[in-house]
Amino acid sequence: MLLNINGLIFRVTIGTWNVAGILPCNDLEIEGWLCTEEPSDIYIIGLVCFIYFTVMLSCYVPHR
Repeated sequence: MLLNINGLIFRVTIGTWNVAGILPCNDLEIEGWLCTEEPSDIYIIGLVCFIYFTVMLSCYVPHR
């Protein structure tokens, strides 16, 4: 993606990665995912991490 800001052109790579609360495999080749053969000026990476847990909510209401 090319971004033009006041006549300055930047190459931007945007991606998301669902890490699911675990470490990546040892043979991960992130260069292909980030398209490093034509490097970007700006990389925006959103990490999504879903960890399932139970939340216990207790409410305290003071007596008047």
